[in-house]
Amino acid sequence: MSAQPLRAENIAPYIEALRLRRVQNGVFAINLQYWHFSGFLLNNPGNALFTDAFVVYLFRPDIAAQVTSWRVAMNTGIWDFSGRRTSDPREYPQEMRARAAQFQEDLKFISGEDAGFRELFALAGIKPYFVTMEELFRAPREVVGHIAAGLGVKVNEGALTNMIAGSKPYPRDEAGYARATEGLAVPLPRTRSSYESVPQGLTNFGIGTLAASGNHSAALRAATT
Repeated sequence: MSAQPLRAENIAPYIEALRLRRVQNGVFAINLQYWHFSGFLLNNPGNALFTDAFVVYLFRPDIAAQVTSWRVAMNTGIWDFSGRRTSDPREYPQEMRARAAQFQEDLKFISGEDAGFRELFALAGIKPYFVTMEELFRAPREVVGHIAAGLGVKVNEGALTNMIAGSKPYPRDEAGYARATEGLAVPLPRTRSSYESVPQGLTNFGIGTLAASGNHSAALRAATT
């Protein structure tokens, strides 16, 4: 496999390699954000990936919490529950107006991810299964059951029970979350008067779309048989 699998000439064999290695019980699932699609999948391999796929759009209605979580991940380089740093940390500007401008850029990026996928769905005739983070946390068994029904596969009830039992919130660095909006209560409204408040409160990080493709596709492949 090439060291640059996302180059145009390598995308097709890379996706095929993923299919061969990650399919479980006939189900292949991948997690996509819009910038993955717009940057690397506006091509025939990307089209094939969505053909006959069951697309699950997992989103957070509270965009203020979402963008703050994004800022924390960008600042720490930590993107999941493992605590491993997988990207170079991005610093917050020291000057408050620059920090407010950075926040607005992040907000535009996050809102643009949502808008980009919705436009794609409309143009491509894709009707995804929309699920909020709150709904997934509140009723994971029902969500997985809906996905399995859409795929025409049975739920592995034992695997699903174990997955739910092992689920827990990510560890949260309260000081890190506080830094993400520190000092922005004044400069944000001054920078753009339409902003009436500064985001407060955070939940676990998670954005974008979980799209699945293959003969059978699902968002939670471990929970299907």
